[in-house]
Amino acid sequence: MAEDKSWPPGTSDSGRGRTPRAPAFVLERKKKSRLPWSEASLSSLTRQLLYAGLMASVWAAASQPSWAIWVVNGLGILLGSIQLLRWLDQRSIGTSALDEGVESGRWVGWSVAGLGLALCLWCLVSALNAAGAVDLKREQWTALGSFISWLPHSYDRPSTWAALFTGLGLLGYFWGTRNWLLAASTSDLKKDEGNTFGRNRKRRLSRTLLPSLHQLLWVLSISGTALVLLAIFQRATGTSRLLWVFPDILGRDGLDHFGPFASRNSAAQYLILLWPLAFGLWLFGGRGRSGRLQATTRLGSSPRIVLVFCGLAMLGGAVSTFSRGAWAVGLLTVLVVCVLTAAKYLPRNPGWTVASIGGLLAILSGLFFALWPMVVERLQSEFHSLPLERPEGLAEFTLAGVLDLSAAPRMEGLLLGVSELRRDSMGRPRAVWLGLRPDGTLSLMAWNSQRQTCVDEPLDGFIEKNKGTLVELVVVVHEGLRLFVNGKLVQYVEPDVTGKVLWPSTFAGGFMNVGQGVQVRGGGRDGIQRAVLWDRALSPLTVSRWLKLQAGESDPESPEPLVDFDYSRLGLRSLLWLKGGTALSRGDIRASAFQACRLAGVPPLLGSGPGTFPGLYAVSPVRLRGLKEMHVHNDYLEFLLTFGLPGSMLLLLAAGVVLGRPLLKGGIRMPQGFVVLLWTSLAACLVLAFIDWPFFSPPVRLLFVVLGGVLSCATIRQRAGGRRGSEEALEEDL
Repeated sequence: MAEDKSWPPGTSDSGRGRTPRAPAFVLERKKKSRLPWSEASLSSLTRQLLYAGLMASVWAAASQPSWAIWVVNGLGILLGSIQLLRWLDQRSIGTSALDEGVESGRWVGWSVAGLGLALCLWCLVSALNAAGAVDLKREQWTALGSFISWLPHSYDRPSTWAALFTGLGLLGYFWGTRNWLLAASTSDLKKDEGNTFGRNRKRRLSRTLLPSLHQLLWVLSISGTALVLLAIFQRATGTSRLLWVFPDILGRDGLDHFGPFASRNSAAQYLILLWPLAFGLWLFGGRGRSGRLQATTRLGSSPRIVLVFCGLAMLGGAVSTFSRGAWAVGLLTVLVVCVLTAAKYLPRNPGWTVASIGGLLAILSGLFFALWPMVVERLQSEFHSLPLERPEGLAEFTLAGVLDLSAAPRMEGLLLGVSELRRDSMGRPRAVWLGLRPDGTLSLMAWNSQRQTCVDEPLDGFIEKNKGTLVELVVVVHEGLRLFVNGKLVQYVEPDVTGKVLWPSTFAGGFMNVGQGVQVRGGGRDGIQRAVLWDRALSPLTVSRWLKLQAGESDPESPEPLVDFDYSRLGLRSLLWLKGGTALSRGDIRASAFQACRLAGVPPLLGSGPGTFPGLYAVSPVRLRGLKEMHVHNDYLEFLLTFGLPGSMLLLLAAGVVLGRPLLKGGIRMPQGFVVLLWTSLAACLVLAFIDWPFFSPPVRLLFVVLGGVLSCATIRQRAGGRRGSEEALEEDL
């Protein structure tokens, strides 16, 4: 009797005159491995390195210490080296990240590999063909000699080398994730061969998530929940250090931190990437239909209900960061999760589903209206402190503001002041504080370098005397302190010549503080309407003439101020469009970035070299006041300016292949709803990249790459011969 070589056994494609080939893992290998490790041990090592990198990126590298970033990159390079050895040894034929196993279009894996290597080669050539380097200590750029201008080159060689190692690490994590999941999928199929119920089990596994993916999402969900709880406790303690250990490289205070993240925006972006997937594991991580029919459906019968609380905790953490972009994008992710939850449970239990979704929407609506004043205050708080960038201090200055008392408000706190910090200028070294006391008294105070009070002059009955009017307040520091109200001198404090309290030679030049503790609202309502600061002493007449001009206009007889901000025009659109803490629009900031590159002689086609923009902008003469180097760009703008047009096209093409992979055949069959949540998480990060720099944060970019690795081996297409039970599969996917 002739041997039956058809697959599955007993079937053949006689109509086409050929016999389908068996999967690669069934065929006996002709070549034995030369590596001393088994397939299981290599997969286990891959999983351990992947988990170690993900945890180290959050709990250490998020604080931006250089050693932690090198550890994360080193783990990624080691992970990539292991995958390369596995491929070269041909141990993973049929399970390699390049081949993807059964029924796969191999061009997907090979195309992503080629694009990733091309990007790393671009970084390598740019680093070797360097045009110069940036010295941040001396704030200058130094040419390194001749270079080939028509090849990719770098204007800051150390930064490009760092970008190369970061890229190699991310490539290792990407392929490690792919290889691990594909090998786990093939291992499950191997166990089914020879099993009477194997074909049914394979069909069921194609509609649920892999156990390996279960483990990964559980680890990330628990870690994200722990991050939120620890961040809340850290904020309650008021520490200025990240995790009570790491200093903040951005020099911000505790309210701008969130756990190990120096920037609350980065923390919000990380949590928004993660929280929909916790709900996705709860919704689509169960057993197949036959297994679920035998299981109880009582609430709490499965530990997966914990994922609901993890997801809600991470969503609450993203909201509590008070990140403007995260609020808008987070709302869209909430809508997607609600729609998928309703689509899954509505056909099975309409009453419970409608009641639950309705209750959730009612709670969210109530929270929205209750928290809206806090949202507006959060948006406005970005403009309570405007940078001056005078580290040497101000020997003399004029500080002016327009206060609206038309509604006779009861206010208490700072009106105008200067300080070295963004918040709480009262009592700080060399600070000046003009504010209101609870009884309506206007108080002018100042402190020296030893935090001793050198000025404390109250003006009684200020609110009662001026209620219902607009008041011009002017503080002039020149051989003493003078306070003018509506052009009249009401207070004059001479420097103490007795020596009892040392008068400061210069006052703080860090920030102009406006309206902390009082209302600072637009639309002509009560509060500070406008604030202006000059770095010289001016007469009240000159100041009054300037204040009568519209914001943006100039007076040829008056010097230009350091800061001039009109709060009366600070509407919702301005709150969203202006860069926080400045009077600059995002369009002005983008124009400044392009101008800095043009002045440095950067060719638009090839760019300045990967990773070079922060250093180049830091030494640029057109650098905008009050902005750190990483604040002047979004990720798309940085990619365009540093990788140039060809490199940016490679990045976009690689992202397009990964995002479109689930629409193709082959790979690991996953529920459609879970793939939609994966798309939602990645799309949320890509949208935020238009207004922020999420990929500047090591944990955000690493999680994005790992999730991209998951998506790159997934598919929502039906397998060949999968028509039987298609209605059952559709029910499982939704």
